[in-house]
Amino acid sequence: GFNWHLFADDGRPSVTFSGPTPSHWYNTDQLAGIAVADTGGGRPPSGIAGFSDAWNSNPGDPTSESTPGAGNSFYSGPEFVNATFGSVYLSDVGQGCGTLNVQAWDNMGLQSGDVTDGPLCYDTVAPTITAAPTMKLTNHAGPISAKIPVTVQWSGTDATSGVNHYVLGQSTDGGAFTRVTTTAATAVALQLAPGHSYKYRVTATDNAGNSSLIKAGPSYKLSVVQENASTVKYSAGWTRQAVSGANGGNVDYANVAGKTATFTFTGAQVAWVSTLGTTRGTATVQLDSGAPVSVSTNAAATKTAEVVDVVQVASGAHKLVIKVLATAKHPRVDVDAFIVLATT
Repeated sequence: GFNWHLFADDGRPSVTFSGPTPSHWYNTDQLAGIAVADTGGGRPPSGIAGFSDAWNSNPGDPTSESTPGAGNSFYSGPEFVNATFGSVYLSDVGQGCGTLNVQAWDNMGLQSGDVTDGPLCYDTVAPTITAAPTMKLTNHAGPISAKIPVTVQWSGTDATSGVNHYVLGQSTDGGAFTRVTTTAATAVALQLAPGHSYKYRVTATDNAGNSSLIKAGPSYKLSVVQENASTVKYSAGWTRQAVSGANGGNVDYANVAGKTATFTFTGAQVAWVSTLGTTRGTATVQLDSGAPVSVSTNAAATKTAEVVDVVQVASGAHKLVIKVLATAKHPRVDVDAFIVLATT
């Protein structure tokens, strides 16, 4: 009452912040500044009695208590007595985001209320590449010509701010790595020339700017084998024919049930390249002693040099057998080429 009579200060103190930008990730320590002023409410201000601060909680009077207790601001005074400036380190919040709470008092006993700054975010832990880049042939893709469609994929994680982007690098025939792409995705579709070896490596950068260690995958050799190669053996009854748009310009075809084309290869993946169309039919594809799988080459529109089936295998020597089923009204099956992906 004495203070009110002399000063008549009815303006609450104000709190302002400086330093790190809210909702922005930092990977170096930042100093968050606190400034407190008494407004006076249009009358002469009574001055600042001090302020208290805390992370993620109101540092003001604990209204749940019926009587004062030691350490409470209304019993022991503000944490920083008569202070009008202060600061805290962002690292005090630990890894992640936090809100800086400040409560100020003037000499009339008026409070600023719980004034907050945040979220303020801190992350110094680099992301991790959890799976190195691997390469796979792309199924149902075409037409293949001078370039072969493949997919390179990998995975990564970051526990705090999250992965912002990856940088994928490629080495061709053992040469220096060059950047392929910067992407937020964990897979990328590429077109690669056959007859070369390829190796990929990747790094991750999180939203705070921390970068992972580089992680490289295996080296792959990409090859295209034409339908008349010595590693492709045909049963009697196949015919070689020039087809516009075919890979290499020719195909071997058969339209009688039971006719087989056998391809022997060494690799980790193999793809059968054929022709799609209204006159094309179905064949079974069998890898080594596995169960035959039916693959249809029938389509409403003609498409040449199409990848119609991709088979994933354990790296090593294998045998792939294509057997014509002679589908009624469209019995023909083409063998255009094979694509082999081998780890080196």
